[in-house]
Amino acid sequence: MILHSPTANTWTLRLLLTQLYDPAMEVCQLATQFLEEACEAVDILRLVVAMQPTLDHLGDVGHGLLLKWDPFELSSRAFL
Repeated sequence: MILHSPTANTWTLRLLLTQLYDPAMEVCQLATQFLEEACEAVDILRLVVAMQPTLDHLGDVGHGLLLKWDPFELSSRAFL
């Protein structure tokens, strides 16, 4: 749904990001997988980074998403 939209839907991303805080690790894993796929598109990655979700609590599950986020966030700060 996110990738097939002509523009990234902020509400859809926010809803997906809330799943990162679910008490069931399976839900967190699925949300992370969907976000990793969605963040292949730079506009979606920008929206996710701007929403500033916390990924530390995910441990290894969040590493793939964090690896996409870190270089983007660092390069964005270089322009500020």
